[in-house]
Amino acid sequence: MKKFSSVFSLLFLFTLLTQITSCVKDPCGNVVCSNGGHCHDGTCTCPLFYEGTNCTIEWRTKWLGNYSGTLTGGGSSSTESLTIINGSSVDKLSFLGLIGDLTVDVATSGSIGIPSQTIYDSGIAYVFVGSGAISGNHITLTILVTASGSTITFTYDGYK
Repeated sequence: MKKFSSVFSLLFLFTLLTQITSCVKDPCGNVVCSNGGHCHDGTCTCPLFYEGTNCTIEWRTKWLGNYSGTLTGGGSSSTESLTIINGSSVDKLSFLGLIGDLTVDVATSGSIGIPSQTIYDSGIAYVFVGSGAISGNHITLTILVTASGSTITFTYDGYK
């Protein structure tokens, strides 16, 4: 009978431990991380260019909108508008207005690279290249424009 009692006690203890450990919930059980994000301890770790609780927000959306600022270059200065919209991929923005419609590369840090691009106007080729930064509601740009063998440097300092 002692043997039966010992076996019964072990079986009871095993069953109890199994029940207790099966009640431990997976903190990521109900967490959905989008766009390639991964859950760790109930929180999403988002991939590059995404943010938010579930990695559903493209980081660039915070910079979209209309900006107004000062464009200086070629011996003059004027107040100009710039509209920023989504570019062709998550790491690109499109700048409308200002000097011309430009596609730019933006790092998650807010640094801007304006790769060389050519815009034709009245048969003249204008080559644009530059750099800048965007942080919060403030944008600064330096754009070199080359046409007919001459290069002019423009700067833009604007706010949303």
